[in-house]
Amino acid sequence: SAPARARVGEAVRVSAAGAAAFALVRGGSSTHTVNTDQRRVPVAATLLSESPPASPADAAEYSLAIPGDPGVVVPGVYMLFALGPTGTPSVALHVRIGL
Repeated sequence: SAPARARVGEAVRVSAAGAAAFALVRGGSSTHTVNTDQRRVPVAATLLSESPPASPADAAEYSLAIPGDPGVVVPGVYMLFALGPTGTPSVALHVRIGL
């Protein structure tokens, strides 16, 4: 789970099972064959519980630090992915990032 909205520079609380990393992916927009909007932004995560979940299928709580530079995290709608230990992405949740 994740909040539907967040702000640049804000910490948000999420839950995910089997997550090793998190990333925001902004959808692209093309004009004149140039796509300057699409980007993948790694997000720093802190495990909030004292110990990891008992099994990989159990969800854990994390605090995600949305980067504070609006030139990196351009306001708009992003897909938030939890990445497994081998880099396999979860099903995305949409998060609107604002200033």
